Amino acid sequence: MIAIYLTIAGVGFLVLALAAIFGGEHGFGDHDVAVEHDLAHDIGHAVGHHEVHGDTEGGPSVFSMRMLALFMACFGALGAIADRTGVSALFSPFVGLLGGVPLTAVGYWIMRLFYSQQASSTVTTRDLLAQYGQVTVPIPPAGVGQISIETKGQRLYQLACTKGGNEIPVGMRVFIVASEGSHLVVEPMEEL
Repeated sequence: MIAIYLTIAGVGFLVLALAAIFGGEHGFGDHDVAVEHDLAHDIGHAVGHHEVHGDTEGGPSVFSMRMLALFMACFGALGAIADRTGVSALFSPFVGLLGGVPLTAVGYWIMRLFYSQQASSTVTTRDLLAQYGQVTVPIPPAGVGQISIETKGQRLYQLACTKGGNEIPVGMRVFIVASEGSHLVVEPMEEL
C-alpha cells in the first residue's frame, strides 16, 4: 500500500516541479483542467451569470493543475506516513484526505496571496471610464473621432463619439462617460 501512496506523492511532486521549472503565465501546469471550465460554465448558467469562468480576481483556480498536484503530493505523502506508522489500510486514505485538504487549502491561500501582489499593465475599458482625455482627431456631431488617454503609465488612442451630439475640435479635453461597442462616449470639458 505504501508504494501506491509514494507513487501518488511522486507524481504530484513531479508535476509541481515541472510547473516551477517551466511555469509562467501560459507555461506547464498553469492551465485549468477542463472540468473546472465546464463546472464553472454550468454553475454560471444555473445562477444566471455568465462571468463565473475561472477566478474573477486573477488568482489560481481550485481545479488548476498546480492545486491538484499539490493535493496529490500531500495526500500521497500523508497516506504513506500513515501506512508506515501502522495505521490500518482502511484508515490511511482518510489520513491522507484529512491532511491533504487543509494543506492544499493553505497552498491555495498562499498562491492567491502571491497572485494578488502582481501588478498588471493591461488596460480594460473599465479602466478608461471616468478618465480624462484629449481629442486628437476631431469628433463630428454624428460621427466618430479619436482621443488620447494616459492611464497605467500608457498613452492610448481610442475611437470616440460625443454624448451631446456636438462637434469637439482637436486639442479639447474630454471626460469619458461610457463605452459603446468599439468606441468611447465623451463629454467636452469646455463649452463649445
